[in-house]
Amino acid sequence: MELNWFREKGKCIIGAGGAIDVVNLPSLVVSIRTIVCNDVTVFLTEQASQMVSRDAISAITGRSTVTGFFDPTREAIDIFRTLDAASLVLVCPASANLIGKIAHGIADDVVTTAVLFSSCPVIIVPSIRIAGLEQTDCSEQHFGHKKFRLSCMGS
Repeated sequence: MELNWFREKGKCIIGAGGAIDVVNLPSLVVSIRTIVCNDVTVFLTEQASQMVSRDAISAITGRSTVTGFFDPTREAIDIFRTLDAASLVLVCPASANLIGKIAHGIADDVVTTAVLFSSCPVIIVPSIRIAGLEQTDCSEQHFGHKKFRLSCMGS
């Protein structure tokens, strides 16, 4: 997939967990929309939605920010249509709790569901120290037809 194609026609889902780094999400969304892909939809865990303004994120993306399956501003089926159309899922920041859920196939919120049920590439950017990840047993997992390999970016 070429960057020019992705910038014009790609669809990106940004999933944010409840790590303290989520306060930087508005600037991340602006950067992604400017540099990588204009069509961005943000999914927030319940914890993330308590730390960052859903309305601010919606104003930046021009789309409803998804916080749950029974969101009053969206129908549940729209969430899965959004997943089907996605070209990339970026999870940033990914808390240790969120990474653990993904590693063990627990899809109990919109972000973990997006990761586990998407058919496009998934990038997970942990908010925890890399040393902490190396001590866990979540570097490679298989869930049905899907194989996950967790690669950490930076430290």
